[in-house]
Amino acid sequence: MQNLTARYNYIYNANIILQDYVSELYSSFPNNYNELLPPHISPQQFDPANLTLNTPDKLLDEIINKSRTIIKDKSLSNYLDDAYLLMGKAEFYKGNFFLAAEYFDYVARTYAQDGPTAIDALDWQARTQMQINELKSAAITLDSLSAQLARAKKKPAEPLATLGQMAIQLGQPKDAIPYLEAAIAESKLKRNTIRWHFILGQLYQAQQNYEQAALHYKKVQSSNTGFELYFNARLNLVEVNAALNGNRLGRAEQLLSLLKDEKNQEFSDQIYYKIGEYYQQQQNHTQAVDYYHKAIAAATTNTTLKGLANLNLAELSVASLRDYLQAKKYYDHALASLPKDYPGYELIQKKSQSLDYLSSRYEVIATEDSLQLLASLPEAERAFRARQMRFLVDTANTTASANASNAAANATVNASTGAAQQTSTFYFQNQNAMERGYVDFIKRWGNRKLEDNWRLSIRATTTNTQQTLSLDPLSLQPNDGNIQPSNSDSLQLATFLAAVPVNPQMMRASNETIVNAYLELASFYEQELKASQEAAAIYELLLQKYPDNSHLAAIKYSLYLIYLGQAPERSAQYRQNVLTNHASSIYAQIILNPNLKLDQNLQELEISNAYNALFEVYLEKDFSKVITLANQMLRSHPQAKMAAQFAYLKAIAVGRTKQVDSLLGQFQEIKARFPNDNLIVPLVNDHVNYINANLAIFRKRSIALIDFDPNEPRFLAQRPTDNRSKAAQGSAAVSLPPGPPVNEAVKPATTALGNQATTPPQQAKTAPTVAQQAAQLSLNTAPFSKVASSTWYFVVDVEDASIRLSTSRFGIGQFSRGNYPGSDLRHQLVEFDNDQLIYVGNFSNFEAAKAFQERITPQMNRIMRIRPTLFNTFIISKENFDIIKSKSLLNEYLEFYKNNY
Repeated sequence: MQNLTARYNYIYNANIILQDYVSELYSSFPNNYNELLPPHISPQQFDPANLTLNTPDKLLDEIINKSRTIIKDKSLSNYLDDAYLLMGKAEFYKGNFFLAAEYFDYVARTYAQDGPTAIDALDWQARTQMQINELKSAAITLDSLSAQLARAKKKPAEPLATLGQMAIQLGQPKDAIPYLEAAIAESKLKRNTIRWHFILGQLYQAQQNYEQAALHYKKVQSSNTGFELYFNARLNLVEVNAALNGNRLGRAEQLLSLLKDEKNQEFSDQIYYKIGEYYQQQQNHTQAVDYYHKAIAAATTNTTLKGLANLNLAELSVASLRDYLQAKKYYDHALASLPKDYPGYELIQKKSQSLDYLSSRYEVIATEDSLQLLASLPEAERAFRARQMRFLVDTANTTASANASNAAANATVNASTGAAQQTSTFYFQNQNAMERGYVDFIKRWGNRKLEDNWRLSIRATTTNTQQTLSLDPLSLQPNDGNIQPSNSDSLQLATFLAAVPVNPQMMRASNETIVNAYLELASFYEQELKASQEAAAIYELLLQKYPDNSHLAAIKYSLYLIYLGQAPERSAQYRQNVLTNHASSIYAQIILNPNLKLDQNLQELEISNAYNALFEVYLEKDFSKVITLANQMLRSHPQAKMAAQFAYLKAIAVGRTKQVDSLLGQFQEIKARFPNDNLIVPLVNDHVNYINANLAIFRKRSIALIDFDPNEPRFLAQRPTDNRSKAAQGSAAVSLPPGPPVNEAVKPATTALGNQATTPPQQAKTAPTVAQQAAQLSLNTAPFSKVASSTWYFVVDVEDASIRLSTSRFGIGQFSRGNYPGSDLRHQLVEFDNDQLIYVGNFSNFEAAKAFQERITPQMNRIMRIRPTLFNTFIISKENFDIIKSKSLLNEYLEFYKNNY
C-alpha cells in the first residue's frame, strides 16, 4: 500500500510538477546567444555572499512537501531514493545549491549499487558543484559518473551533456563535442536535442568547421523550436554560409535583409550587433562603431547585449581609435549592463579603473585651461564667464575640452558630436550628460523596464526627492535674475574665481600643473597602455605649448627613445638636441653611457648599505665612529641623494658628545649645504627652534643631547610626560610649561628631549559593542566598511617579514617631526607571517591621512631603505585595522581599499 500511494499520490504528481516547471523555465530563460550556451540551465546564479538564496516558489515547495511526506510517512516504500532526488532537484532550482548537493551525495552513496539511481544522483551532484564553481569536486564526481556509465547497458542523455558542460567550463570546448553528439543520439526529449544541436553549431563554428556547424544550425531551423532559438540559428547560419561560400562582402547585406521580415524586428539589436562584429573583423571601425551604437539603441530589454556592444566599443576605442576617455565611458556602460558573473567582469573593472587615471589628468588640464582663460578677461567679466564654465556643473563634460586641447594625442575626434556637446545646454541634447545620467541611474535603480510605475518595486523611503526643472544657475544659460544661486553654488563660484591665476606667480604654478598632468598622461600611455604614439604626441604638444618648461631634457630624451625604432631621423635630432642643449643633464650622460643607470643603481645600493651600517653603529652609541664614517661618506659622495641624512646622523652624534654650540653649528652647516632638502631641513629647523627657545637649559649641559632611546632617535620635545616618564629621566629632566591636554590613549612617552617610544601604550580593554560583534560574525562575507571613524592611519606595507626596518622607521620619524611639528604623530610596527606594517597616526579623518600620504609619497624612495617593489602604502581606519590585526586579513583589505578608495 505504501508503494502504491507513494508512487501515484506523490512521486508521479511531483514529477509532473517538476517537468512543467522546467519546461516553463527553458521557454523563459534569458539565453545569451552571443556566448556559448550551457547544455543545462539554472534559474539563478550562485552568489557567494548569499549562501542560502531560498527563492520562494509554490510549485517547488509543493514538490519538497510531497517528498518529505514519503520520507516521513512512507518509509517502508521503495521510493525513498526518488523522494530525496526530487527534494535535491527542487532545492537546486530554488538556488539552495549546498543543500541540494547534500541530498544528491546521500543518494549517490546510499544507492551506489542501483545503477540508474546512482547515475542520476551523480549527474545532479556534478551539476550542482559546477554551479558553485567547485570544479575540483565536480571532476571527482564526474569520474564516478563515468565509471557508472561504463557499466550501464543504456546511457542516459543528460549525464553525457553534463560531461560536455564540464569540458566547456574547463575551457576545453572541443572535448565537449563527442559528449553532446552522444547525448543527442540518446535523448528522447526534443527540447534538449534542439538546444544541443545549436550548441554543437556554436562549437563547430568556433573550430572553423563550417560544414558541420551549418548542418546543426539547419537542424535547429527545421525543428519546431521557439522563434528565438530559430532566429539565432538563422543569424549564425548567415555567418557560416558566408565563410563557406567566400561571400564575406555580402554578409552585412544578408544580415540587414533579415530586418525586412516583421517577425525579426524584435531582434534588430542582435542583427545590428552581428553587423558591428562583421565590420570590426573587416577593420572598418567607423561602420563598426555606427552599428554597435544602433544595437545599443535597439536593445531596450537585452541588457547583456547592450553591455557586450559597449565592451566592444571600449576595446575599439583603446586598440584602434586610441580614444581612451571615450573608452572609459564605454567600460562604465558595459559594467552597468553586464551581469556580475559575466566571464572577465573583474578584468573589465580593472581596465575601467586604470582609465580613471587618464580622465582625472584631462580634467586637471581642462580646469587649468579654463582658469587661464578667465585670467585673460577683464575682472568685471570673470564671474559671468565662470557661470558659463560647464565643468562647474558636470565635470564629466571636460572630456570634450580635453580632447580638443589634446587633439594630437587622439587619432579620431568626432567633430560634430563635440561641437554639439559644447554648444548645447539642454540635458537631452547633451550626450555626455545623458551618458553619465544613464550610468548613475543603473547604479541606483538597476536595469528597469521602460514602463509606468517602474519604481513601485522599491519600497518607499522617507527621503524627500523633490524634483526641479529649473536650469542650474552655474550652467551655460545666463542668470536672468529669476533664479538665485544657492549658498553652495555661490561658494563654489567664489572658490573657483579665487583660483584664477591673476599674477605671474599663480600663472607659473598653473602652467606647471598642466605640464605635470601632461607628463603623467604621457608616462601612462607609454608604460601602462603601451601606446607610444600617443605619448609622443603629448611630448610634442608640451614642447610646442610650453617650450620653457622645466622638464625639457626628460621630454626630449623620451622622444629620442620613442622614435628610436620608428623614425630614426627624428630620434637622431632629439638625441643631438639633448647632447647640445642639456649636456649637463643625467639624460645626456645616459645617452653617452647607456650603462650609467646601472652604475648609479649599484652606487645607490652601496650608499644605502653604508647608511644602514652607519645607523647600526649609531644604535651601538659609538658616536665618535659615526662622525668619522659620516665624514668619509660626505667627502666621497658629496652629491649623493642621502648626503643630508649622513650629515644629520653626524650632527646628532656631535650633539651626543659635545656642547650645544657644536650641535647648532652642525645644523647650520646642513641648512647651508642642503637648502632644498625637504626631508632633513624641516626637521633641523624644528630642532633649532626648540633649542633656541630653551637655550639657557641647553647651555648648562656638558653634552647637548642627553638620554638616548635606541629604537627611535629624537630630541624634539613637544609635550610634558607623565610622572613615570619624568622619574625615568632622573636629574636631567627638563621642566617645560604644560601643553594642551592629550588623549591618554595616543600620548607618546618622552624622555628629557622628547624621545618618542615606539611601544604603544596599553589601552583599556572594553567589551565589544553589538555592532562589533555583528561585524565579527559577518567577517567572511563583508569584514570591512566605510563607516565614519575618528582615528585613521597611514600604513606602509612591507612585503617581506625578514627585512630590518630600523632605518626606514627612523626616516618616517624624521619626516613626521620635520613636516608635522607638534602634531604628536607616532609610528608603530606590527608583524604578520609575510608582511610588516608601519602605521602612522593618529589622524582624525581620512582626508588628513590622505594629505599625509600625498606629502610623504615623493620622499618614500629616500625614506624606505628597501627596494620600491617591496612596499606599498594605504590609508585605513582604526576599526578596519583592528580587523586586519585580529584576523590577518591584509590582502582582503588591500582589495577593499583598491575598490573603495
